[in-house]
Parts: sequence; C-alpha cells; structure tokens
Amino acid sequence: MRVFYCIATALIATASFASAQTVNLGSDWSGLGTQTDPFDSSAIEVNRIVKGDFNFDCDYLAFLVKDDADYDRFLRSAEIQYRIDGGTPIVRDGVYTTMYSGSFADILDFTPISGDRYFSFKMNDADVTGLKAGNSLVIAGRKSTGWVNAKLDLMGFTRAYKRMCEFPN
Repeated sequence: MRVFYCIATALIATASFASAQTVNLGSDWSGLGTQTDPFDSSAIEVNRIVKGDFNFDCDYLAFLVKDDADYDRFLRSAEIQYRIDGGTPIVRDGVYTTMYSGSFADILDFTPISGDRYFSFKMNDADVTGLKAGNSLVIAGRKSTGWVNAKLDLMGFTRAYKRMCEFPN
C-alpha cells in the first residue's frame, strides 16, 4: 500500500508542475509559474519564488532543512524565529513538514511522502514589509533534536515578491 501511495503522490506532483515555467528574477532569485498566454512564452504568472533553500509564495515562507531522513510524510507544529539585519527576534508559529509550503498542503489536504524537510509559516504584512526593507535574514526552526538555522541574502527580494504578488506579468 505504501508503494502505491508513493507512486500516486509522485504522479500528482508531476501533473501539478508539468507545465511549470522558470523565470530568472535577478539576484539569484527564480520564479516558478505557468504560461498564461498560449501564444506568448514570456507571459508567465509567477506563483513561487525561490533562492537557495528558501521558497516563498504570496502567503508562506519555507526553508529546506538538510537532513538524512527516510521518505515519509508528516506535518507538525513548530516554533520558528527570525531576525532581519540582526534586529529583534520575531517568533512565529509554523510547521515542520515534508512539504515546502503550507499553502500547497492546505489545498491538497494532505502532506506527500518526501525525503525533504521544511519549516514554514504564514507571513503577515509586517513580515513581508520587514523582508522587503531588509538586507539579510537569519531564521531558525525548532525540531525534536534542537534548532536548525538558515541564512538568506535578501537582495532582490522586493522585486521578486512584487513580480509574484503585486504585479504578476
């Protein structure tokens, strides 16, 4: 049964991203989206931006955790803290999961089997404003074995986020 579930999950994920297009957004940011005009290959609606181990959609921030884990699936509550430009730590409730973003997991109403591990949280307006104004992000998520940290250079974030959420196309 587990093998069947793995195959079904892979097929769903493949079908979801079969028409995905990648857009270079500058400063090492990439956009993932879909072509909106069948006659214009440059008309891409970006629905996810990526830089390094970080994934953003208009609502969620997620970061990949390097882990020697087996393939499984789970979704657990997690404490996440971040600092922008060395400022005061911001504490957010989030999740530790096998899915890169809570929004996709919410839509599908399940968490797929994966070897990846992500921390993610739903951003509010203050989070987005801080990310746009900042130069660097240090973020930490707490799992059962302790804190996991990641760093992100925010150069180009504002332009990439606007392309995805404020001025699509």
